[in-house]
Amino acid sequence: MLPSGGAGVGIFGGGYTTVEVATTDIYNYNSNTVSSGTNLATAVEGVAAGNSTVGVFGAGYTGTTVLATTTTYTYSGNTVASGSALGTARWLLAAAGNSTVGIFGGGSTASGTVPTTSTDVYTYSGNVVSSGTVLGTAISAPAATGNSTVGIFGGGTTGSNTAITYQYTYSGNVVSSGTVLGTAREYLAATGSPTVGIFGGGLTGTQVALTDQYTYSGNAVVGGTALGSARYELTATGSPTVGIFAGGFGAALTAATDIYTYSGSTILPGANLGTAKRALAGSSSNPGGGFS
Repeated sequence: MLPSGGAGVGIFGGGYTTVEVATTDIYNYNSNTVSSGTNLATAVEGVAAGNSTVGVFGAGYTGTTVLATTTTYTYSGNTVASGSALGTARWLLAAAGNSTVGIFGGGSTASGTVPTTSTDVYTYSGNVVSSGTVLGTAISAPAATGNSTVGIFGGGTTGSNTAITYQYTYSGNVVSSGTVLGTAREYLAATGSPTVGIFGGGLTGTQVALTDQYTYSGNAVVGGTALGSARYELTATGSPTVGIFAGGFGAALTAATDIYTYSGSTILPGANLGTAKRALAGSSSNPGGGFS
């Protein structure tokens, strides 16, 4: 029997099949079932942050164009609208946030992998975008997760794969160095609970299934339980009790999901997404960081 992740849903949106897509999947944590959601405004390889009311799917890549545009996904009613553009068009970025703001950080400003330190602060109320505090290193293809106080941006590439992390404190927009992950890699994914973040999958030169558990208090990193399959360009979101790692590319494009239960660090296969795809994004109506 699959574990219940409690109330709420995760929205997995956008990504790449043979072209960029705008489709979304709704993952119900309680029943571990997947249904179709409302299409995003733009077909895109992007990222997402959000609170218990709305997810913001932002920036990314489509066709030959790097984007700054965002789409808001309101969970109640599954309605989609255009959001405010980020300050800089980029892709291969990461996002974390709390109940009031999402932080979109790093990425590449060109169709290649030219990394940046830029961050944007997206305030959900009013859809206001402002510049945030830059990360300590220009980084592309990282992952990010956090709780109500801090976001952790980790992994990625600076020209070569890195295990570096940065801690972004939302109050005051303060950036400081975090504890390095156990393995340097890019194209990984992250989600977490109020106390720990799980960084999973990625590309070291070959795709991996490994995970790192980042405890926010004390900035301690230990190895977690491996995902069910090695893959990169996956995404993750979840509730305060489980994280859902979804999609990506392993031996081929996959629709598979893994349920990571934080208590006990156990992994079980979840319900497949409607379509196999990579470079998708995820947000949650019951955010794992323990905020609303």
